[in-house]
Amino acid sequence: MTDREIKNKKLLKVLIEIHKWEQDQLCLFKNKVAREIYFNIAEDLLRNNQGARSIKQQILPRTHSERAARTNVRKLEQGGILRSEKNSRDARLKRIIPTEAYLKKLNDHLRTLQSICSKYYLMIEID
Repeated sequence: MTDREIKNKKLLKVLIEIHKWEQDQLCLFKNKVAREIYFNIAEDLLRNNQGARSIKQQILPRTHSERAARTNVRKLEQGGILRSEKNSRDARLKRIIPTEAYLKKLNDHLRTLQSICSKYYLMIEID
């Protein structure tokens, strides 16, 4: 097999199908900064760190600019996906809190990914 051949066609099919689903279903997360916000919040949820970090700690280390991050956070707040609240210890800082709508989107995303993967692979969950 050469480098010009596709090495894992089934995995490529999974990638293409999940990308199409994301384009249709995750309208608010189509740009790079919004997508980073989406996955940074998901990562915080995995760590049981929901809302503990400020917007700057949660988003800015990975995004292009503070302005882009804040613009996208506002759009996601307007879309009902996130809400922000002032930090109880320092009122200058805001925290991002995912809403039920965010959690629904995330769980839909996970179900879809699992469904697509299971069409091509036998999946066994390992702890």
